[in-house]
Amino acid sequence: MSASPYGIGTLPEGPCHIQGIVVDAGNKGLANVVVKLSLGTGRGAMIAKPEGPGAGKWSLMGLGEGTYQVTAELAGYAPATFTAVLSRYSGPPSYKTVMQRV
Repeated sequence: MSASPYGIGTLPEGPCHIQGIVVDAGNKGLANVVVKLSLGTGRGAMIAKPEGPGAGKWSLMGLGEGTYQVTAELAGYAPATFTAVLSRYSGPPSYKTVMQRV
């Protein structure tokens, strides 16, 4: 259900957490999707690869506050991107991302 993070570059560390699920147009969780998180400035990146029985579910913890760009990628689907604002004063946001076949 959670994801294994793979860091690329440097992101600020902190108390924030983000989570979500990536589904197809039929609302079915997508296995093998890769979720990339980077600062809005384009600096640093972290990758989540969903694992376990909850296909498409991912989470990343230990992030600093800020505005992040989140991109889901999977072969055969158009990349899906959205912006997430993380703050220590709000609970972990949860996002549902719908990917479309190409």
